[in-house]
Amino acid sequence: MANIRKRSIRAYLLMESLISISLLTILVTVVLSAVTKSHQENRELVQQIETYNVAQMAIQTGQQKLSINGVCIDIYYENNNILIKSAGKELMRFEEKD
Repeated sequence: MANIRKRSIRAYLLMESLISISLLTILVTVVLSAVTKSHQENRELVQQIETYNVAQMAIQTGQQKLSINGVCIDIYYENNNILIKSAGKELMRFEEKD
């Protein structure tokens, strides 16, 4: 009888260990995915800031095209309007109001 009781206790401890490891694995996976997502969002934000900084430099220096650090900015001046594009996408448009 004592042998069966020892086996059941060992089986119970093994089951608890497996459940604990499973929960720990799930927790680590959730945390790592959140960190990865945060890093991706941070990279996108830094890229956007870099794009706006290059656009500001282009306007300040009066250049119509400026490429720095892999960011290419095109500035179009037409009829008192300023259009700023990067990689074919419109970033900003300034229009003079009457």
